[in-house]
Amino acid sequence: MRKMIGKLNPLRFLGIVFFLFIVLFPVYWLVVSSFKTQSEILAGTPQVLPLSISFNNYKQVWKAAPLLDYFKNSLIITVPSMIIAVTLATMAGYALSRFEFAGKSLFRSSALLTQLFPGILFLLPYFLMFSTLQHQEVFQQANIIFIGDKGRGWNYVLMSFTYIGFVLPFALTLMCGFFNNIPKDIEEAAMVDGCTQFQAFRHVILPLVFPAIASVTILAFLQCWNEILFASVLTNSVTRTIALGIRDYRTQTSVAWNLTLTAGVIVTIPVVVFFTFLQKQLVSGLTAGAVKG
Repeated sequence: MRKMIGKLNPLRFLGIVFFLFIVLFPVYWLVVSSFKTQSEILAGTPQVLPLSISFNNYKQVWKAAPLLDYFKNSLIITVPSMIIAVTLATMAGYALSRFEFAGKSLFRSSALLTQLFPGILFLLPYFLMFSTLQHQEVFQQANIIFIGDKGRGWNYVLMSFTYIGFVLPFALTLMCGFFNNIPKDIEEAAMVDGCTQFQAFRHVILPLVFPAIASVTILAFLQCWNEILFASVLTNSVTRTIALGIRDYRTQTSVAWNLTLTAGVIVTIPVVVFFTFLQKQLVSGLTAGAVKG
């Protein structure tokens, strides 16, 4: 540690400070602006600090738009999408890494190929598919009986499938690469001791790939939570997500920047909490993997 500190010359230190400034200043400005009034934000001379600390924006932001409903919608769509995508990516990544079967190379190449196309290319097909499914009698009956009115339930389900489809190829690629870095000798030793293939996967391999699972979970959560393109077309006023709901503070003639920035702070809080929680788990997983490996 002392050697690392000794090598930190002034030029390198200034570079680190400059980089941190570029990364952290937008976050600082977002938080500070949430305490400013609309006139302070639009003032000709920007104020680094608010003239007075007021929580009025945090009171008004809930009244100006149904932000709590948007939070609920985002959680209902994001959490199942994240769990299903990470689970499927973990199992499929292990299968691609450890087993040989017909079409294996084609499957991996197809998963990578989907990442080359922009999401907007799939927007119209998904919209047409949504429209067709939601007008089917069986979907309408199931929606009324099991989930509720106004097409809310199946909209949640279809949005979750949409997000799973876009998160899964990227998550699968990461998990497959991580499984490839684990020697097969570890599993073979476990099976010599009496474990089945599944038991070796569950009790030996999964703890070793926990850092990758945590990383993929964070990326999947961020991708679903911040998605706005498909949400703007495939959701309605009842199922609108939080990333899209921030637009409610804008009218045809003006933008309530004080409320918009305040909503931005509120939206960021779950992401920060989620990342902080998994960051601790990530460190413990790395330690466990190092000991077992």
